[in-house]
Amino acid sequence: MSPNTNSTANPNNNTEDRVRANLKKKLRKKRIKRLITWAVVVVILGIAVFSYQFYKTNGRMPFTSADKAAAEQAATATQETTVREIEFSQTIDISGNVEAFETQKVVFRSTGAVTGVFVEEGVQVKKGDL
Repeated sequence: MSPNTNSTANPNNNTEDRVRANLKKKLRKKRIKRLITWAVVVVILGIAVFSYQFYKTNGRMPFTSADKAAAEQAATATQETTVREIEFSQTIDISGNVEAFETQKVVFRSTGAVTGVFVEEGVQVKKGDL
């Protein structure tokens, strides 16, 4: 008997084998998904238990710097000090050209002489201000 005569003699057997193989693949994938899900849950619970135990013993959460925890504890401590006024100045000497950010062209409708300036330097004025 040749292999070809065996498969052609019972075509239902070949179909059943494929259906069984597909079913096994699906079940295997389902088991793997379930296993991965449970593994993730166990890891998360382990991290939670570890963090809780660490917090109980050290008074701070794990993976935070000890400097941060010390700063938080120092922030709650009080300290008295005397306030005094100190004058200081900070200057920077530089050279360069200064240009205006925005310029306006002023055109007068009539001629005349300026008799007085009634605003101080640096004050913003609007149309109609006298």
